[in-house]
Amino acid sequence: MFLCQLIKATINDTYQVWASEGRFVLRLSRAHERSAADITAELDAMTALAVDKVQVAAIVPLRSGERLLPIQAPEGLRFAVLFSFVEGVQLSKAPDTADVRRYGRTVATMHETWDKKALTVTRPRLDATCLIDAPLATLAAVLTHPEQVAYLQKLAEQVRTRCSFCRKFRPCLGLSTET
Repeated sequence: MFLCQLIKATINDTYQVWASEGRFVLRLSRAHERSAADITAELDAMTALAVDKVQVAAIVPLRSGERLLPIQAPEGLRFAVLFSFVEGVQLSKAPDTADVRRYGRTVATMHETWDKKALTVTRPRLDATCLIDAPLATLAAVLTHPEQVAYLQKLAEQVRTRCSFCRKFRPCLGLSTET
């Protein structure tokens, strides 16, 4: 028996996998966005969290012992990682106070753990170029109505203006995109 269902397609494509060995989650990186070294460093960081008893999904290695599976897809090289499935309930769009507190405690524990470790984890830069300019350029290349492009450009500028205050603050906890 083997079933695979897409859960979410965002920065990674995430699938729920049912196999005779159990239930898993497969995370598949996008082509050309993250290197094997980037993903391996992230897996090392997750392993460090697990050693410190922070609740993270266990990485399921390949039979060879490798944790990362390179896949040559039509769009380019992608990397897959298999994780154990963690039972639980997905947070609702309006979670109750107890759920928010549990989530907050878990995130705080992760940050406290990072603060005690000297990890060299590279993170993708999620800056205005990545989050605003690149998607806008992609859309502008395929939209056929100039007014649609103009609307999106205006909206992008509004988002950029409203988020400009973020540049004033440097991240001080956990993994950051700063080098």
